[in-house]
Amino acid sequence: LYTLPDQLTLTNREFIERACQIAEAKAMSGKIVPKVMIVGTHKDKLEINSEARLKKINEELRKVHQKYDRVLICKSEDEVIFAVDAMAPVGKERQQYTEELQDIILKAVEETGEVIDVPLKWLAFHLDLDKKGGIVRKSECYKTG
Repeated sequence: LYTLPDQLTLTNREFIERACQIAEAKAMSGKIVPKVMIVGTHKDKLEINSEARLKKINEELRKVHQKYDRVLICKSEDEVIFAVDAMAPVGKERQQYTEELQDIILKAVEETGEVIDVPLKWLAFHLDLDKKGGIVRKSECYKTG
């Protein structure tokens, strides 16, 4: 794992394309085909016209998907980004996001036949998120890895 700098110099699209390029390179060098999934964590921050904005974002990301369809996981044919409200209180809405993401990740893993080793500290971090109502500092995320 690596630490992200406080200020990124890439646009979101450039960052996503870079991640897809790395996944493609890893796929070419071995049996494993890594997957990339785009999760937009601040759906609540979209402007008033959020559905139109989300549609525009997905249109742009479909261009990326066309280049990297082997590694980029999509929510559906029309949706590349998984838009969630990370600030949703612990409850039904948050549980729905969690279950949807888990189902899609498990489906992608089953398709590849790979096994994902998830660090135990990630489970502890998830449980800690629930206790704190889903709000943590950036430093806590970096500390967890």
